[in-house]
Amino acid sequence: MNRNGFVNFICACIPGVGYMYNGLLKKGLELLIIFLLVPVVLDIIGLSSLEAVIMVPLWFYSFFGTYSVVNRQQSGEAIQDESIFLGNKGLNMKNANMKICGFGLILLGTLSILNRILKDMDIWYMVRSYVAPIVFIALGVYILLKNNKSFY
Repeated sequence: MNRNGFVNFICACIPGVGYMYNGLLKKGLELLIIFLLVPVVLDIIGLSSLEAVIMVPLWFYSFFGTYSVVNRQQSGEAIQDESIFLGNKGLNMKNANMKICGFGLILLGTLSILNRILKDMDIWYMVRSYVAPIVFIALGVYILLKNNKSFY
């Protein structure tokens, strides 16, 4: 499948769209959704100052990944469209990407709580602000310990 190089470049500049243009709809849609949700989630948990730290590597991953897909397709390799987190066989908690996601959620939640503690000491504001970070930490711990028999 031969694609227009200029259109491929324009699509590669938008995270996930380059993958979708080259036929990898699952992976492209996941990257696009993640790229759009990161600023919103970071703003909600009070860590919008970390936006560039996450967005820039995500953009580079998507941009250069698109060209990797193009090169592999041009060499005749058949590339399967698999989900970043789910893989081909559905939700797999032993997947390395899920472990990274779990650690990332724990880190974000912890950083958010520390940011809130150091920012101000208003009790009602603190109680209200801790809900999302605690949910992130709990979800990350759950993902990491899902397959651990002693967890049940």
